[in-house]
Amino acid sequence: MSEKVQSLAGSIYQEFERMIGRYDEDVVKDLMPLVVNILEGLDLAYTENQEHEVEVELLREDNEQLVTQYEREKQLRKGAEQVSLSLMISVTGVF
Repeated sequence: MSEKVQSLAGSIYQEFERMIGRYDEDVVKDLMPLVVNILEGLDLAYTENQEHEVEVELLREDNEQLVTQYEREKQLRKGAEQVSLSLMISVTGVF
């Protein structure tokens, strides 16, 4: 269980203990399974979110590499086109 969810569960547990002490066990008997289910769902969502954040970071890095490669290829193509144009001009004698 993630640290954040575990901390939240601890706080909720303390509140349940206070409620049990003030009233009795029946007050939280039906509520506790619902809260546990919610905390488990929250923990799953938190874990999935962390996995997605890692995936997004990897995709950002891939995107940066692709943009860099694209810019490099674009510059090489522009240079090749300039050389080609220069050769064509020198061969045809057109200025």
